[in-house]
Amino acid sequence: MKYSKKQSDMLCCDICDYTTRFPSWLARHNLVHDETRRHVCTECGATFKSVSALSLHRKLHVGEILRCDICDFSTRHPRVLDRHRVVHEEECRYQCSECRYTCKRLMDLRKHMVSMHSGRPFRKRSEEQCALLFVELGVPFQREIRVTFRQDAAPRRYARLDFLWRDGDRVTVFEVDEYAHAGSRYGVAYECLRMELVGAELSKRGYAKVHFIRYNPHPLRVGPKPTQAERTDQIRRALEYQQTTPLVVTYLYYKMRGELPEIVFSPEYTLKDCVRSVGP
Repeated sequence: MKYSKKQSDMLCCDICDYTTRFPSWLARHNLVHDETRRHVCTECGATFKSVSALSLHRKLHVGEILRCDICDFSTRHPRVLDRHRVVHEEECRYQCSECRYTCKRLMDLRKHMVSMHSGRPFRKRSEEQCALLFVELGVPFQREIRVTFRQDAAPRRYARLDFLWRDGDRVTVFEVDEYAHAGSRYGVAYECLRMELVGAELSKRGYAKVHFIRYNPHPLRVGPKPTQAERTDQIRRALEYQQTTPLVVTYLYYKMRGELPEIVFSPEYTLKDCVRSVGP
């Protein structure tokens, strides 16, 4: 990938704002934008963009497994475990200087600043707005949680969840903009299988109940337009819902057909019995 001079002695990436004085650092940074994964782990088959990432991964296959004493998180890296434990702290030590957003980790604050206050469009802006709402509601959420599938039949090796929080033996998974996600790029059958696989993996970790909330943050094309206060109240009530079955799916602000989202009437939809009726 080419690089260009910035000011007198700085090199800058031609895709993002990264700058450095060292060509070798820029070359290493460019791997972030390269989707090719040339380096393969001989133990599990995982692929990586760089040798350093593969070397770090290989440490997962050796040494003592360290476990969080609060949740089911585990790692072989003491520093990674220390960073993880921060999510269980009650205090939000970092606060945005531009708005009321607070968080427990510096990395989350940096993501928020880029998303909301950098002046550039960012594809996860709707997620950031939901994160602000969860802060106001006092929801102890985690973001970008990766759930790895152990089944050979899975279409992918893992799923990345937008938001997740635990309450006893119950897990709530909140995913943003899933109407477009399910209806176009991946397909209805894939999304149903994805939810089933995530639910199965979380069940193996000791959670008896899994509640998926699929939220469309965009304006509705038909019918009355809900206010932000109405959206907030609907989300709050969905979070407070006490389920009695192992798997529940709630769709908020999807296109409706009666009291059910239109998507569940697709012949490929396999979780209709798990879908809550929340009304239009």
